[in-house]
Amino acid sequence: MDLDTSQMFRLDTTSFRLPPEEIYQTEFPKKQIYIHHTVGGSAKSTFNWWKMDRTQSGGVLKVGTAYLIERNGTIYEVFDPRFWCHHLGLKISANARLNQQSIGIELCSEGALTKKEDGKLYAFDGARQQHDKSVELPAEWRGYKYFDAYEDIQLEACFWLVGYLCNRFNIPRLVVPGPDRFVMNSLHLDFPGVLGHCNVRSDKTDPHPAFPWETLEMRLGEPPRSPLV
Repeated sequence: MDLDTSQMFRLDTTSFRLPPEEIYQTEFPKKQIYIHHTVGGSAKSTFNWWKMDRTQSGGVLKVGTAYLIERNGTIYEVFDPRFWCHHLGLKISANARLNQQSIGIELCSEGALTKKEDGKLYAFDGARQQHDKSVELPAEWRGYKYFDAYEDIQLEACFWLVGYLCNRFNIPRLVVPGPDRFVMNSLHLDFPGVLGHCNVRSDKTDPHPAFPWETLEMRLGEPPRSPLV
């Protein structure tokens, strides 16, 4: 990927902001950044879903990631990344600690797609895939062969944001080693650096195997890039 659009990104800290009661306003040292994708069409729809999250007793679940990156490269800061929400959903006792020590970034995407008898690709909710770009993997991965493609400008925004957060919170500028980038391994739980949701949960497909970890690794080895506009 040779696209360089660092001056075109926009950091929006007002449009989609979770209210104080829907986040944990306590600070913890940050050790990790997790890349997710939304499995939903837009930043707005994902944000609205988070705002509706409630337990059966009516309490707030406090689920969300600090950042949503729209397809056009706009970065929405949903809450101050010094604080935290649940975004990993691990069935282990260390779940809270791992959410506290990490920052989540969501790429707006339909995620996994299914090819139906009509030959068209459909998203998880049965809606017809609305975007021209899709990825066909050489073989099925975690039950799927087709995925919504991430946009180049969206990925560039992600790379910039990851570098910025590594600098701000002194998170190691490391990514999961090559052979393990799309593998779930319990050793990843305490990996100091940048990893995917799929690295800590075998039932997750975010990010999918077309995510360019090599490019992110290269960018993290470069000097910090220009600020967002």
